[in-house]
Amino acid sequence: MLLSRFRLIVGTIVVLVEALTATALTELLGTDTGEVQQISQSLGSVLRYSESNDIPIRLFHPSFRDFLLDRWRYDDPRFAITGIDTHRDLTISCLHLISRKLKQDICSLRLPGSLTGEINPGVIQSCLPSEIQYACCYWFEHLRQSGVRPIQGEPLHDKLHDFFNEHLLHWLEALSLIGCLHDGAVVIRALDSLLSVCKPQWFLCH
Repeated sequence: MLLSRFRLIVGTIVVLVEALTATALTELLGTDTGEVQQISQSLGSVLRYSESNDIPIRLFHPSFRDFLLDRWRYDDPRFAITGIDTHRDLTISCLHLISRKLKQDICSLRLPGSLTGEINPGVIQSCLPSEIQYACCYWFEHLRQSGVRPIQGEPLHDKLHDFFNEHLLHWLEALSLIGCLHDGAVVIRALDSLLSVCKPQWFLCH
């Protein structure tokens, strides 16, 4: 159990595109804050960790990432972290978080066509905290890095299918609020070329 939590938490830290705080990491992974804090503190020689909720957990040296992801350096393979598996699991965590948290008009603007620049940044941050922004921006990057091809029969296929059927507009709204709407269009085009079933508009197929 302890080894699996180590691989989950530390593995995620080393493959994140952007560093997250302990609180954000806890929300993203759906784990316990105490576990993230305990493991991060125990690795204080290689991880820059602070109890402040405003300071992300960072690696002191990029070489630590290389060491953890190189399974041939381990005397005990139980500690080995597989990058492909970690990216796949992180893709699932991102999609799960988005599916749980996003909804129509998440900032309660009630004003269709509102310009992002007119919205109080504090409102956006409150409704879309850093872990949700991370999930919205980078779930596809983790899918790409996993090397998993989400064809029919692959668990990620069904998750993506449900995600786009139920939360496509919510996701695009969130991207618009954080100024990353263009990334959504890029992801949709990339997914359309990646998938081998239900084309075109596979996410609308049943």
